[in-house]
Amino acid sequence: MKAVMLAGMIAVAIASMAAAQDTLWTRAYGGPANDYIQSVRQTTDGGYMFCGATESYGSGDWDVYILRTDAAGDTLWTRTFGGTDRDIASSLDRTNEGDFIITGETAGSGVYDGWILKVEDDCQSGVPGKSDGRRGEAGLVPNGCPNPFREHTQVYFNVSKGGHVRLDIYVVLGHQVDVLLEDSVPPGNHAVTWDASGLAPGMYFIKLTAGSNVSVASVVLVM
Repeated sequence: MKAVMLAGMIAVAIASMAAAQDTLWTRAYGGPANDYIQSVRQTTDGGYMFCGATESYGSGDWDVYILRTDAAGDTLWTRTFGGTDRDIASSLDRTNEGDFIITGETAGSGVYDGWILKVEDDCQSGVPGKSDGRRGEAGLVPNGCPNPFREHTQVYFNVSKGGHVRLDIYVVLGHQVDVLLEDSVPPGNHAVTWDASGLAPGMYFIKLTAGSNVSVASVVLVM
């Protein structure tokens, strides 16, 4: 992983570990002023969370800059934190709960102080039993993550009783295009990866059948 600061953009390159060291993809993030990345961690859906600092966005001077991307490096969302003085994020790591803890410094009080921020992994936050508190006999919570997605997404579901579970994928007109899972599973929270790389972009429906319980959620596949 390599990140460098350019004039107004962040350039990130992901390199293969093969002998040829061929580049898999590159992306540039940022705006008209200076922006840089200090740390990166992978998210549960195969994407990335970056942290650093930005002069292009925020409240003024340097502000903490957080970027969330999918597995291909395309931006899902960005956040800035800080005031009109210098605020910088220098390190990012995962907590035992699966969230992200970010450390840095802030000059908001007139002198430099240490700063710690905790940010949810937006995919983990949809897992039943974590932050949304959803309960029931069986359910999809809330749908694929990421959503919209490119090629791959995680489907989270929970069952209160062990037994036979089936996950089906349908197009809008009702035609079944895939079976993600058909097996006996224990009670609790589960996740299945859906590889939709061979399908056309559009809206799809995920149907969970667990005994007499049925749950349906929509996801959007994009180019």
